[in-house]
Amino acid sequence: MSNEHPAISRVFGISIPPSGLSRLIRRYAFKHSEDSYHHWIPLILAVRINVVEGVLEDLGRGHLPNIAAERGCKVEWKHNPKGMAIKVATIAAIGKVLFLSLNRKKIKF
Repeated sequence: MSNEHPAISRVFGISIPPSGLSRLIRRYAFKHSEDSYHHWIPLILAVRINVVEGVLEDLGRGHLPNIAAERGCKVEWKHNPKGMAIKVATIAAIGKVLFLSLNRKKIKF
């Protein structure tokens, strides 16, 4: 509920209220005015964290989520193959750099 509007709007909330860390971040965000970055940036962060919490919850229940299908990769490949290829190449390059940097053996002199 907004601290700038006296009543709850006619359409509000979601069917399942957020829980965990995303809930705490949302509570922090709604303590601040809507014209402040202290309101909007935490809300964006809470949405991202809620996605990760959902994937972890699915894995905890023994369900392996199909992240590629949920992100719409098939449709993007159909309608934007060049953009999809650039994204895949970028992710592969970043993954390779991280893998090599984490597995680099230290040279002793």
